[in-house]
Amino acid sequence: MTQVARTRRSLWLLPVTLLLTATTPAFADLQTRITAINGTYSTSHETQITVQPGDTISLTADEVDTDYDGNLVPQNKNVEDFTFASDSVSSDSCDPNFDCTGTNFEVTQFGVNFYVPDSIGESIVLTVQNRADGSYDQITLSNASYTPAYVPPSTSYSDPDEYPTNDAFDYNKSLIGHGRWVYIDGQRAFIP
Repeated sequence: MTQVARTRRSLWLLPVTLLLTATTPAFADLQTRITAINGTYSTSHETQITVQPGDTISLTADEVDTDYDGNLVPQNKNVEDFTFASDSVSSDSCDPNFDCTGTNFEVTQFGVNFYVPDSIGESIVLTVQNRADGSYDQITLSNASYTPAYVPPSTSYSDPDEYPTNDAFDYNKSLIGHGRWVYIDGQRAFIP
C-alpha cells in the first residue's frame, strides 16, 4: 500500500471525530444545585439564610449544565434523583425513594420541605446529593434567635399569661408546638 493510499484511507476519521465531539454533551460541566429555596428560583443561591426555630424551608434540587455562553441550564431531574440530609442529628437524612418519617424532611412533588427543629443551635447545614454521581450542594440555615446564652425552648405556651415573666414576649418561642412558620411570597407567616 502506498503512502497516499494510507493517508486517504485514514481521512474518514477526521469528520467522524469532529461529529462526535460536537454532538457529545460536556458531562464534566454537570453540577448538582439547590435551584429553589422557599419558592424563589435561582441556580446560584445564597450560601446561608437566616431562619427561626419552627420555620419550614422548601428546597428544590436539580442538575445544571453550563451552556456555551456560561449560563446554567437546568436538566429537570426528579426529586427521587437526589438525597437530602441535615447535620442537626446524625440520622436526619431523607431518601425520597423511601419513607422519610422520623426526619425533619417531607418529600413534595418538586423537592422537600425541611422543618427547622425547635432545638436548633447556632446553625444547621442542609446537603443535597445527586444519587448518580455523588456531587452535592449545601446551604447553611443560621438561627436568627441564637446568642451565646441562647437556650432552645423546652415547652410551649397556649396562653400569654403562662409565658415566663422574666423574658420579653417572643412569638418565635411562644408559638412553638402550635403550628409552623412558612414563607409565602417571601413573607414569613404562621400556619396553625
